[in-house]
Amino acid sequence: MSFKSLFKKEKKEPTLSEIINGFGKTFSYNQVMDLLPLFSEIDRETILENINKKQNAIWDSPKQVKYYTEIHPYVPFASEHFEDVIKAVDIQDDETLLDLGCSVGVFIKKLTKIGRKGVKIIGIDYSPNALKQLEKELKVIPRQNYEVKLICQNFNKGIPLPNSSVDKVVSNWGIIYLGTEELNKALGEIKRVLRPGGKFVFSALVKGGANIQFESFDGFLTLIQSLFKKWKYVLKALQFEKRCRGYFPEYSREKLSDMIESAGLEILGSKYTIKGKSITFVVKNPK
Repeated sequence: MSFKSLFKKEKKEPTLSEIINGFGKTFSYNQVMDLLPLFSEIDRETILENINKKQNAIWDSPKQVKYYTEIHPYVPFASEHFEDVIKAVDIQDDETLLDLGCSVGVFIKKLTKIGRKGVKIIGIDYSPNALKQLEKELKVIPRQNYEVKLICQNFNKGIPLPNSSVDKVVSNWGIIYLGTEELNKALGEIKRVLRPGGKFVFSALVKGGANIQFESFDGFLTLIQSLFKKWKYVLKALQFEKRCRGYFPEYSREKLSDMIESAGLEILGSKYTIKGKSITFVVKNPK
């Protein structure tokens, strides 16, 4: 035995209660998934059940609904991100669009401002409080030639729509919060409801992200000025990002690409947004 080993503390594996109580803070979602094999089948079920409860509580909390309504749309570079997603979706007259994880409808409300005719939008989310807020706002938003239908349902129970019934699917930071098994199922459901040749656009906070290079000092200065002017929004957004990365899965760009292709969908392209923190995939359902 060496002299150093006398003072070296043995690394203890976390207990069931430590995992449950520390989830989202001491232990991130990805860390808990790595630790699951250390526990019995019954304990694993207990951990996953508690994780699911905490995740659901976040999305349906009045605090989160308020964040999405009052802060999220005004975070620096969020507007540019939404414009990129809208451009990628490229909604046309008489198309049916499905918004998965629509929440308070930030994307839906922006979409209704586009001058298209005969558009039908279906929003699905499992947060009753978020959908109530969206219903309230839709009553006062003029949306000529648009029909909006909202459905409260957990994605784990599938998408309650017929086969090949929608032209476009969008999920702006929505389905990405699902675990691997659930996300694979959701991708399969998206392929099922998409018409042949239909488009799927989704964005995700990614593990790692991109190293954004500035073309000039002026570009860097613009970033600093934007962050300074909206520092209150930035602070709230950073807190939200930290919570997301603690309580929900983090996928790499490569992992997401593999899952998309395994579901039988074709990747048309991808682009980093929010200064490399998020990525938007444009996907096609092959004919």
